[in-house]
Amino acid sequence: MQKFVKWWVPVLVWMIVIFIGSSIGNVPRVGGKTTDGLVHRAAHVAEFAVLGVLVLRALRRDQALTKREIVITLMVTAIYGASDEFHQRFTPGRSSEGLSVLFDVAGGVIGLGLYRWWIKRPPAWRRTHRRLEQTTESLVDPSQEGLIEG
Repeated sequence: MQKFVKWWVPVLVWMIVIFIGSSIGNVPRVGGKTTDGLVHRAAHVAEFAVLGVLVLRALRRDQALTKREIVITLMVTAIYGASDEFHQRFTPGRSSEGLSVLFDVAGGVIGLGLYRWWIKRPPAWRRTHRRLEQTTESLVDPSQEGLIEG
C-alpha cells in the first residue's frame, strides 16, 4: 500500500486537479482571441507535462527507464486528454476540441523529455565535485608544473 501511495497517489491527485479545472464553466478570457487561445493551449501543455512526469515516475519506480514505460505514459496522457475533452463537452460554458488533445499529448512528450533529462543528470555530489576539480585545475598554472618537486 505504501508503494501505491508513493507512486500512484500523486498521479491520481493531479488527474483530479485536471478534472476539477475542466469542470469550471465559462473560463474567463485572457486578452483577445489569439492571446486567449495561446494561454489556454499553454495551460493544456503545462498540465499534461506534469501528468506525463508523474505517470512516467510511477511506472519507472526508480528502475531503468524502458520504451514500454514511455509508450504507456504517452497512451495514458492521450487517453486522459481525450476523456478530459469529452468531459468538457458536458460542462456548461465549455467546448470540446480534438486539437486540444494534441496539445495534451505534446505536454506529455515535454514532460517525458524533462523527466528523462532529470534522471540522467549526475547526482548533486558529483556535480559539486566536478566544479571543485575544474576550479582547482584553473588555479594550477601549467607552465609552473615542472618547477614543483614532490
